[in-house]
Amino acid sequence: MIWTEIFSVIKGGMKAADDYKGFLPLDVYMRSEGSKVLSANEKFTIYWIFCEYEKWKDHSNAFDLMDLVQHLLSSTKVVFGYKEITIDYLMIDEV
Repeated sequence: MIWTEIFSVIKGGMKAADDYKGFLPLDVYMRSEGSKVLSANEKFTIYWIFCEYEKWKDHSNAFDLMDLVQHLLSSTKVVFGYKEITIDYLMIDEV
């Protein structure tokens, strides 16, 4: 459940791609996103785990699949000036 919330909502949801950092701010996640079966305390704990995970990645000079997807999306928009249709979903299989 924790990994699903991080990868599918906090870093991988549609609203996450709109944020310049590539993930949902805490207030947006707590207010309107994520699993409806989670309590506010559970959602806060998941977001805290996400923040600790991001700190670990930064310290280790590591990245995950969602970082790669965010980089591809932002490069397509910023570097190449892609202004055509909005990319709603990007599926990467067996990379």
